[in-house]
Amino acid sequence: MQNFSVVNSELTPKTKSLGYNAVVDKGRRRSPKTRVQNENKVLSRRNREKLVATIKDLSRNDAVVGWALRKHQDYVSTFTFQAKTDDTELNKKIEKAWNKWSRKENCDIAQRHNLNNIMRLFEAGKAFDGDSALLKIKGFKLQGVESDRIGKAGNLPKSYEKITNDEGLVLDQYGAVRRYMINKRGNSGQLEYQSSVTPDSIIFGGYFQRFDQLRGISPMAASVNTFMDIIECNEALLLKCKKHGMFGLAIQSDGTSESGFGEFDAETGEDPTEDTERYDFEMDMGYKLELEKGDSINMFESKTPSNEYQDYVTLMLRIALLAFDIPYTFFDSKGSSYSANKQDRAEYELSAKQKRQDNLDALNNIAEWVLPELLKDIEGAETEINYEFIPQGTPWIDELKEVQATQMRIASGVSNRALECKKKGLEFTDVI
Repeated sequence: MQNFSVVNSELTPKTKSLGYNAVVDKGRRRSPKTRVQNENKVLSRRNREKLVATIKDLSRNDAVVGWALRKHQDYVSTFTFQAKTDDTELNKKIEKAWNKWSRKENCDIAQRHNLNNIMRLFEAGKAFDGDSALLKIKGFKLQGVESDRIGKAGNLPKSYEKITNDEGLVLDQYGAVRRYMINKRGNSGQLEYQSSVTPDSIIFGGYFQRFDQLRGISPMAASVNTFMDIIECNEALLLKCKKHGMFGLAIQSDGTSESGFGEFDAETGEDPTEDTERYDFEMDMGYKLELEKGDSINMFESKTPSNEYQDYVTLMLRIALLAFDIPYTFFDSKGSSYSANKQDRAEYELSAKQKRQDNLDALNNIAEWVLPELLKDIEGAETEINYEFIPQGTPWIDELKEVQATQMRIASGVSNRALECKKKGLEFTDVI
């Protein structure tokens, strides 16, 4: 069958093109892109700073953005250490030693954050800045390094000046990082060179979409404008509501009033004068107003925000939360059934599992560095032990239904008690 188009009132065959319509510029939409660039060129360091600054400002002033980050952290960066030797008492001693080291005065060089908060901030740096790092300091201490502190500072030593790229990295011939340039914040606010560290002295993580990408990019980049639009629209609607509230009623007159005034002045209580206001009152609850002859009242009613606008904002929030892969039912579950909530959590768990792995790798790196030192002081402990970091468990939705489903999985042999405990962040030996 041939396609036809109308040309000079005649049907003529239309040439059928072979290829991808996405690369054809028909003038009806934005022109297709013509170049493929390295992601670090697409997002230059200057534009990267603007993006990060905008995201941080959103997190300070928008409750939804702050909530989304905290919910994201709950699922991907909160873990419990468990020793896995055959000796239960020895496990308790090892876990006690680990928990003691995890206190802020023992694990943080600045003594501000315990290990749990360090990992949450590590993930926050990746989620908002694109990437983040933890430095291993002598004495088994950790130092958090924010993304913008890794870069090519103006006072970089000459020995590194030519071999360091703008991202603050020294690469080998294969693109592997051989050195990270770490900067400090000077008194003037400018970054100043602090040190050069090798990969074994730093734990670096971020969000990457391409093989050749050198620095991570925040997954929120695609949702920044959507969040900002919602904030600005809400502010405009709130202003409109306030204006409606300020002008509560209008008194209309047909001009047939005989005196034009009330019987007395509301302020002086005496006969009205030329300075007396025709109606002098405050809108209190239960206020009764007696009007002049021929006058009537129209009440201003605010119909904002409209139902259509509320539906639109709901859609925009759904889209914006996709930056974290968070389903809208996490934000508002009132309109969803139990099965819908359950399905959303199952889908989100798949997404969280992948993001969680980077933080697990970081914790395993820390454990391999710290544990041998802790085990020296524990009688009966080997130089190497088996251990595990258990993610925070998923919360109950309907506990009765979920416990019954758990019992059925165990009874049918597709799961076991230890695995089901792990799903809820529980240690099996504690439960039994």
